[in-house]
Amino acid sequence: GDLHTWTQADVKQRHNPPAYTASLDAAMTLVPECRQLSMETYDHNGIYPAHVRASAWVQGAERCFAANPAIALVAAALRAKEATNEQ
Repeated sequence: GDLHTWTQADVKQRHNPPAYTASLDAAMTLVPECRQLSMETYDHNGIYPAHVRASAWVQGAERCFAANPAIALVAAALRAKEATNEQ
């Protein structure tokens, strides 16, 4: 099937989850409301490993580094949500 489509075995229904790791718009839906955020992209300049191309920070969590901006934002948003749940 489609790379972004999955089917539950016991239910005859297809699900098309948002492309969180490929779309900044989809990743933004995971950011808790009223949170500040920042994002940066990088060229490989020897400061970060070659696979690190972006970072994101969402208020309440540590900055996350990843291969693309969407993945960095997803990680930061989920960490911020988890930190909120721990309080």
